Amino acid sequence: MIPKLNFAYSYIYDSTFAELTGKKYSNTAKVEANTYMKALEKEFSRYSVRVLSGISKVSGLEWQKRQIDVYISKYAPYSISVPLTIRILKNPKSGAAILVHELAHNIVFQNQERIRYMKLFRDYNRESTATKYHIIEGAILYLLNKDMFSDGLGGFFKYDNWALSKAGKDYRRAIEIVLREGAGNIIKRYISKS
Repeated sequence: MIPKLNFAYSYIYDSTFAELTGKKYSNTAKVEANTYMKALEKEFSRYSVRVLSGISKVSGLEWQKRQIDVYISKYAPYSISVPLTIRILKNPKSGAAILVHELAHNIVFQNQERIRYMKLFRDYNRESTATKYHIIEGAILYLLNKDMFSDGLGGFFKYDNWALSKAGKDYRRAIEIVLREGAGNIIKRYISKS
């Protein structure tokens, strides 16, 4: 099953982010979010079916939800996988890449009982928690990019900015581990067959 993505804006959700981050909520936030939402939907629609089916295929995990709400936020400090929240960025291509990134986390979350977290955390006990949580997701993204674009480090990774300093050392470290260990090996080692 391929889930339907329901793009949405929530005043309560976004104004809460504004308050938590010490920002003053602007009445233009909803208009900005709706404009961005349309651009993001258009960008993502070019490959949505391939992405959603591809994430399932390369991970061996099934989508458990028929519909996934995707909240667009002006004030979220960063994008989040559950509830799936995409922060407004200048470039919709970057937003689509971040959406793919968060969808990889989301399918793992939907199948938590099949993830060998204890083994992963034992094997990488010297790595940060953020790095550990990005190892499986990084392997999924690498294989998806390789399948769709013939280049594991191309495609969505170009816009996800994983190699840039702003992506964070923990995320970059997870990708280094994926490249060293092999994305397929990571999937086999940390995702059980059923």
